[in-house]
Amino acid sequence: MRTTSDGLNIHCGIVDELHAHKTRDVWEVLETATGARLQSLIFAITTAGFNKEGICYEQRDYAIKLLKNFDNPDPLSPKDDSYFALIYTLDEGDDPFDEANWPKANPGLGVCKRWDDMRRLAKKAKEQVAARVGFFTKHLNIWVQGEKAWMDMSRWEKCRDTWDDSTTASWSMWLGVDLSNKIDISAAVKVWLAPNGDVYARSRFWIPEGRLEACTKQQAELYRKWNQAGYLEFTDGDVIDHAVIKEETIEWARGESLNEFAYDPWSATQFALSVAAEGIPIVEVPQTVKNLSEAMKEVEAKIYAGRFHHDGNPVMTWMMSNVTVKPDKNENIFPNKATPENKIDGPVAMFIAMSRLLVNGGGEVDFLSTIDPDEDLLLL
Repeated sequence: MRTTSDGLNIHCGIVDELHAHKTRDVWEVLETATGARLQSLIFAITTAGFNKEGICYEQRDYAIKLLKNFDNPDPLSPKDDSYFALIYTLDEGDDPFDEANWPKANPGLGVCKRWDDMRRLAKKAKEQVAARVGFFTKHLNIWVQGEKAWMDMSRWEKCRDTWDDSTTASWSMWLGVDLSNKIDISAAVKVWLAPNGDVYARSRFWIPEGRLEACTKQQAELYRKWNQAGYLEFTDGDVIDHAVIKEETIEWARGESLNEFAYDPWSATQFALSVAAEGIPIVEVPQTVKNLSEAMKEVEAKIYAGRFHHDGNPVMTWMMSNVTVKPDKNENIFPNKATPENKIDGPVAMFIAMSRLLVNGGGEVDFLSTIDPDEDLLLL
């Protein structure tokens, strides 16, 4: 009895829902198995999915490159006459809730799919964060990440911006920090409140270089790429050095109008004491629904209103796409992740900072009423 897929000699391979494949193993087996055939075919049929680092998104990127260069006379442009691709999806910038755009992703709309069903699903997706992922991936072929993804990443991308440090130097700033458990990514995010009420955010990340050996090959390669580009900083050894992060974050905030240095107290007592010893106003923000729900909602509202600006750090973008939510009966939300590999430290640090911005009257939500000074604030 065959116990492996290796060694096949096939004429045709059909892969259904390629986005659901967690590894590229099956795809590689099929490509190898058709090598001896003169007219072999591999079919892949799929909707959009969640994993932008996987085989399906890789094939999508390749297909788009071929389509964009189909009429390009440059002999060095990507060409592959053996590869046929057809992608039904919305164009960049299209409103996913505009009915006029739906036929782009649904050529059979009105024939094999009812308009009423699309309207019902769209209404639900518009009103419920957790329902958007299914509508976007299954009915519009828009890629997201996280099975109950919180953020519409197309809107996040629209908020990418650049600005000089001198622009924000005089604005009120809150610094949020989410320290790792010694062996993972630590994050710090600066959040500014502009005079016009817009919010600006810039992020930094650290990971012990020695831990890359414990990561998957794919993850380690991604981390090294980000490090080489200056987006993810390596610290020496196998465990994170909180002293290094303390010194670098304090220096990072120097010259700013820092209101508060906010942090998650889990495993961070010594870190907090050392920061406070520098004369910096520091406040404890435990990761609770009470502390983070309104902060998340405020960030989401600012993003949807086009009043949020971020520096485009790809580590932060990846982590934002990993954030999942499951609203409770009171419509409170809390940042979660589908798997341990889907890191969300950057968004958590941002929400911590944002929660303090709201407490200080920087948002449009009546957040003060949700805070118990005796339980939620720790001044050192």
